[in-house]
Amino acid sequence: MRTLYPPISPYREHTLPVDALHTLHIEECGTPAGIPVVYLHGGPGAGISPTHRRFFDPKRYRIVLIDQRGSGRSTPFGELRDNTTQHLVADIEKVREHLGIERWLVYGGSWGSTLSLAYAQGHPDRATGLIVRGVFLGREEESRWFAELNGGARWIFPERWDRYEAHIPQDERGNMLDAYWKRLDHADEAIRIGAAQAWLGWEDNAATLVHDVDAVSAADPLDTLAKARIEAHYFRHNSFLDQGQLLRDIDRIRHLPGSSCRGATTSSVRRAVPGTWRRRGRKPGWRWSSPATAPTKRPRPTPLCGPPTLSRIAAEQKGPTAPFSIPRYSRANPQASRPAEYERGQ
Repeated sequence: MRTLYPPISPYREHTLPVDALHTLHIEECGTPAGIPVVYLHGGPGAGISPTHRRFFDPKRYRIVLIDQRGSGRSTPFGELRDNTTQHLVADIEKVREHLGIERWLVYGGSWGSTLSLAYAQGHPDRATGLIVRGVFLGREEESRWFAELNGGARWIFPERWDRYEAHIPQDERGNMLDAYWKRLDHADEAIRIGAAQAWLGWEDNAATLVHDVDAVSAADPLDTLAKARIEAHYFRHNSFLDQGQLLRDIDRIRHLPGSSCRGATTSSVRRAVPGTWRRRGRKPGWRWSSPATAPTKRPRPTPLCGPPTLSRIAAEQKGPTAPFSIPRYSRANPQASRPAEYERGQ
């Protein structure tokens, strides 16, 4: 059975002004003297949640969670000014310095994987290793594949796409991102909220193959609006990265041990660092809760092979983390648990 570590509360919280406009909310969980790890949330704009505290063994890790600019409990909420990838990378360094941490393990999923790679490439001497899940490299073709009529995601999630597309008049569907931004930035709040709900109705549910196609979000409309605006803000600017930047600069982190799990572009990263990074999970999905992505608490971790991998991180840092003990079902490993959805052939 797939489980996370038990619920925990932060032992310390911080509010850190990072410039004249933005103040970050930061949590520290686990063991103050433990192995430092920073968790970078997705979105952009999603914020941290109590569930994210449970990915690592709290007896072994000093877990740092950051609400990125405009997200969660950071202020101003939903703010787009001075909110770019470069600002977020600089913020992570300010948090590290504020907490007195020399080096830390960097963990991120989906957008968090983008930010993890950007941070580690900018500060390779401050990372002990990387764990990335649902890898997204911020390239124009990835955004187009996901959000545009000539992309590929629409064929995988047709019911959800129909609702996403229906919100935009037919004569504007040639550029869905611009059409949505026009409404997300509209003077009328009702139009902004309607666009945000349609945007996230697609984005949130197309992140995993296992979802209810008729589910409707119960999130606060203003929270939905803030997250949708931040996401579209980054998508419109190709994540504020040069085209192919994260692969171009992969040599800066080639020496770091790492592990990747899921995502349309996970294989691109692994090809760029052959024999160095370990892949976890083979079924599609960007969310941490997708089948074979969700962490599992087990008495003994599944060994990771290939030099150097997260087994090396665990050895050097004296302990495995929950996400690396996921048993992967295969003919060679028939005892590994797999979700009921797959048993039913769904």
